[in-house]
Amino acid sequence: MSDFDTQTNEVDDEDLLDERSDRRERVFGVLRVLARRFVMFLSFGPGVIGFLWLIGRILRR
Repeated sequence: MSDFDTQTNEVDDEDLLDERSDRRERVFGVLRVLARRFVMFLSFGPGVIGFLWLIGRILRR
């Protein structure tokens, strides 16, 4: 009976590792999308100097 329990725990541990890796992949995917949008914003939006100016205005207030 203990052999069966050991095998069940091993499967549970593998499932936990799979869940953690899935979460990491999702987090990295979201960060990648956010980084791309930020770069696109800087490229086609106000530009780097305009963005820094905007941040400066926000921080002054």
